[in-house]
Amino acid sequence: MISHKKYCVPPQSGKRFAVFCVLFIELIAGCGYTLNHRLQDTFKSPRGIFVPVFQNKTQEVGSEIVFTNALIRELLSHGEKVAFERNEGAFELRGTVSQVRREVEVQSAAGLKRLEAYQRVPDQIGVRVFVLVEMIDPETKTVKYSKEFSAYQRVTAPLNRMMDVDAPSSLGVTTESLIENSYTLIARDIMRDVYDSMVEVF
Repeated sequence: MISHKKYCVPPQSGKRFAVFCVLFIELIAGCGYTLNHRLQDTFKSPRGIFVPVFQNKTQEVGSEIVFTNALIRELLSHGEKVAFERNEGAFELRGTVSQVRREVEVQSAAGLKRLEAYQRVPDQIGVRVFVLVEMIDPETKTVKYSKEFSAYQRVTAPLNRMMDVDAPSSLGVTTESLIENSYTLIARDIMRDVYDSMVEVF
């Protein structure tokens, strides 16, 4: 005769599981990010972080403003205290736009309308920006943190304007505008990397 055994979970097991769940949830809730560990213990100054306007060592006039604003927004979005003027005791997070590279990666096919058969124009332009970020202690004039970052965006050139012989200025002006617009996305990506490099999970 075959007998069927019934298995049940003792009440103690259910209680243990509930306790485990509560502890696990508390552990997750307690996890977060801090700037203290990776940089230094005294980083969290009550005076906050001062971000001066980036230096610009390139020919891209005005790009320093885009990258400065992107860093400030990134810090504020994570609840960091940002000082909007130099204060005694506040660390300075300085940046330098050191290089902007732009290269034609793809050219148009030959024989575009209104162009000679052998002529080609840029179709895809790669834009890469290099930014150096440094954390300075203004009291000791020492560099607490320094790292270079770069990010890349591909720009699609407006072929419908570039090949317009009736608008010879469109090639430079239109393409330059598109390249400058890509700085916002590049700056966003770089500043995410900046923040990630300064924090660590605890």
